[in-house]
Amino acid sequence: MQLEDGRMVVVVRLLGPAGAAYARLRVDTGDDISLLSPAVLAATGAAPVAVARIVGVDGVPVQAPVYRIDMDVGPGLGVIRQAEVVGYPLTDSHWDGLFGDNLLRRCVLVRSGPSGTWSLQVVEAEPSPPSAHRRLAAALGAVAVLAGATLALAALRVET
Repeated sequence: MQLEDGRMVVVVRLLGPAGAAYARLRVDTGDDISLLSPAVLAATGAAPVAVARIVGVDGVPVQAPVYRIDMDVGPGLGVIRQAEVVGYPLTDSHWDGLFGDNLLRRCVLVRSGPSGTWSLQVVEAEPSPPSAHRRLAAALGAVAVLAGATLALAALRVET
């Protein structure tokens, strides 16, 4: 998990019939769908399963192929099975795609503005093998979430 120019970026491993390919995806909480570069999808051997009509920021509707592919978000963080993505090139971008809300609904996303950190954990998936670093980070994240919940409960009790 990285922050690039204040934007959350996740490197995923796409698992297709012809093999694996890596992609750098910008996490986009305001986008309903996830987009992936057609070149990256082609490297995995994935085939389109449908066609979607999407509308970009320019307001022009286009037809684009839809793929379902397994997406490993990192050691110990999980694999999203049959992740639905639209094959569409991002022009003028140094990312391979967008990790949109349709995939975020299958994950827990925690971002700490004050510390400038964030984490992503797949909740509806088969976990990939965790590394010692990831296990420690997950444990620390859980402690931070529990501490925040305790403070919120304390504040709630004070108000009532």
